[in-house]
Amino acid sequence: MSLRSATAIVSACVLAGCAATSPQSGRQQVVVPTSVSEVYSEVDLQMKLATASPPTEEQSEDQCLQLEYQRQIRKLMERIVVTARRLYPDLEERGVKFRFEVAPSAEAGVLSNAGGMIVVLQGTHDIHLPDSVLAYVIAREMGHVIGRHHDENSAATVMFSVLTQVLFPAAALVKGLSLVLPTTAAGTAVTASAVSYLGATAFRTTYRSDQLREAEEIALTLLAESGWDVFDIAGEAEAVIVKVGGVTWLEELGQSLARLDQAACGPRRRTFKVQPAPAG
Repeated sequence: MSLRSATAIVSACVLAGCAATSPQSGRQQVVVPTSVSEVYSEVDLQMKLATASPPTEEQSEDQCLQLEYQRQIRKLMERIVVTARRLYPDLEERGVKFRFEVAPSAEAGVLSNAGGMIVVLQGTHDIHLPDSVLAYVIAREMGHVIGRHHDENSAATVMFSVLTQVLFPAAALVKGLSLVLPTTAAGTAVTASAVSYLGATAFRTTYRSDQLREAEEIALTLLAESGWDVFDIAGEAEAVIVKVGGVTWLEELGQSLARLDQAACGPRRRTFKVQPAPAG
């Protein structure tokens, strides 16, 4: 492939990613269509499930525990899903359909893909979250879907993947670089894939904190508009003990609960409400 052809592919790929605006913060995003993102995010979801801690002996022996927890979550989130469809009508246009599953694992966490699949790791049950706080945590994951964060992450993956396909062959033509780069097709492919993955991962971390805050705000919107009192949720969250232990999801959970407490602090004069950011 010529450098000109490769550059044309990069340009087409970048143009395929469209500009979007966060429905909550108004932050500018570069995203790919949800139909494309669903493929990438599903692969990412399955990789995370495959590498999650195996189920405990109790979970393995009594699968009814998983089914009971799954029924609890689905019942808990029914009203919130209706609210999400009402507040964010573009979900239907994007083909997003929220579904809730529980995956057997000793680990705590909530995962999702761009299509609306929300997976709660069974170890989350052991944190003993009150129903209101559990609803907030799951709604926060819905916020990542609503906020098009998977579409944004997939756009970064696609662009880095194509860029490495251009840069590595081009770099091989530069005197000196060919001495340090792999010369075989297989070696080049492996190195390019590694660089692409590391580059996209590093790039995504630059806006991860923005995504987390947006997801939290969307969660508060969903809960408030579904009739939950965020002051009550914050009060129940105070009793939750999160043992981080170097686990990223638990670290983010601790941060979210701390910000929830800050959002609800102060004199209680009215029911806490968060309105969606105006369109446009």
